Amino acid sequence: MSFDRRTIEIADARGATHDDSDPTYYNDPKIVNRLGVAGELEFADFFGLDYDVAEHTQHPEGDGGIDFTVYLTKHRYRLTIDVKTALKPYYLLLKEQQIGRGAQVLVLYGYDLKSEAAYFVGWEWRREMATMPVRTFGRHKQRNFYRARAELRPLAELCALMALRVDARPK
Repeated sequence: MSFDRRTIEIADARGATHDDSDPTYYNDPKIVNRLGVAGELEFADFFGLDYDVAEHTQHPEGDGGIDFTVYLTKHRYRLTIDVKTALKPYYLLLKEQQIGRGAQVLVLYGYDLKSEAAYFVGWEWRREMATMPVRTFGRHKQRNFYRARAELRPLAELCALMALRVDARPK
């Protein structure tokens, strides 16, 4: 499986600090980290966000389900975002035990092995995911809230939301 050099370096640095005890959908934890970083980098690039490598690699406990924080409108409303990347992005999945914590917005990216690129699939609000059905996925029998890719919100809606962004962080 191929990834660009930057993705590999960031993902491997992340993997060196993380506890890999959390069950994943792939046999190799390196794949999980590389897929995740590929989607996060693409998201950051598309929306013109800074990708703070240190912030994404130096937390042994993980990111708490929040990859990005942006501030919207003059009121500085804090919006948190978690990017999830999959080789087969049929569903946006959210582990049952994670439904009450993490980002407000969940974004699904796919990863194309041929072009070695991450691509946008869709997004949803966490509060909406909490109303979705639960099903077991993966070799570790993970129970997940799930939403089919065809039912996810489109890129245009996410662009409209991100257009409200202001660059300065509140003090």
